[in-house]
Amino acid sequence: MAWNWAGTDIGKAHHHTVVLNNDGEVLLSRKVINDEPGLDPL
Repeated sequence: MAWNWAGTDIGKAHHHTVVLNNDGEVLLSRKVINDEPGLDPL
């Protein structure tokens, strides 16, 4: 069974989200501004 793992580093000005697959490959690595329009794509 394949799994994806996601983690988000929360900050006052911005957040950073990373998604990895079972093999540790980065599927997504994105820095977003800490506001609603910045978070919507996640």
